[in-house]
Amino acid sequence: MPPRQCIVVRAETVEEEVGNARAVLMDALRCRAKAIEERLGSEHSETLKVLSRLANVLTARGDYAEAEPLQRQALAISEAATLREVQKLVETMYCAGNLAEAETLCRRAVIGRERVLGEMHAETLDSVNDLGVVLTNQGKLEEGELLCRKALEGRETLLGPLHPDTLQSVNNLSVLLENQGKREEAEPLSRRALGGWETQLGAHHPETLRAVNNLALLLQKQGKLEEAEALHRRVLAARETQLGANHPSTLTSVNNLAGLLKEQGKLEDSEVLYRRALAGFEAQLGARHPSTLTTVFNLADLLEAKGGHLAEAEELYLRALKGYKELHGPDHEDTQFLRSHLERFRREHSTG
Repeated sequence: MPPRQCIVVRAETVEEEVGNARAVLMDALRCRAKAIEERLGSEHSETLKVLSRLANVLTARGDYAEAEPLQRQALAISEAATLREVQKLVETMYCAGNLAEAETLCRRAVIGRERVLGEMHAETLDSVNDLGVVLTNQGKLEEGELLCRKALEGRETLLGPLHPDTLQSVNNLSVLLENQGKREEAEPLSRRALGGWETQLGAHHPETLRAVNNLALLLQKQGKLEEAEALHRRVLAARETQLGANHPSTLTSVNNLAGLLKEQGKLEDSEVLYRRALAGFEAQLGARHPSTLTTVFNLADLLEAKGGHLAEAEELYLRALKGYKELHGPDHEDTQFLRSHLERFRREHSTG
């Protein structure tokens, strides 16, 4: 039987070995966490998992000072991921037309991202931009303008003046100013957006063509009809080539050009285009789609302006009114506008 002293020495050696093994394991966990964070990024879900695991081990060992910052980092990653899901829901609600809920969710995303990521983080600026757009589409133009300007300034600083996100902010601010009637201030922004997209993506990219279309509509409202017509024709020609003659985007360009020609007094040319747009929308989107109904109204308005086709014009006004009533209900502002328009038509032309 070995001496008692020898047994004690063995016990101490085992404890030292266990302690060394634990230290080696902790070093391995730390190295793995660092490697995953460097490879996948500080906000990746796998980074979250390994940080949480390391923090739990440290807490179990009583190493609270080292565990706390890791737990805070893991919490920030988790919150950032949650806020991304909130932002996705914002986009869904916006596209579905539920602007009030989109606003509520977007405000949550802005507050959360400012706290978790900071005011100058790209994702925070995304949420600021989106909230500005949501507010603009609800008619809350003053607050919308402040947020659109904040997003633009932040993106210019963070991403540069020609980054796609920056150019989108330029466009958003231009549209908002146009909606406020600040067309002279909106025009240079619209031209800047177009120049940026042409530089970054080329003259025929869909984003560039959207910018051309936006500038054309703005110039049209300013009465700069010759330049607006050239831009409308540019968009139409490009979309016909890229998308085909009956694509909804092409038909929208047909409708836009028809409206400009009507303003110029080229009523025959306008009628040809409106009838083309209407036939195309009916075939592609159906008789009750908002784009179809808008074109029905536009054609009715043109026929009234031409004179000599009043019976068809009244029939089209009625069709548009019925469609909007079914689509939005009798009390919607668009339905009420069409009802008053039809009443005005009947008074002036002694019909009905």
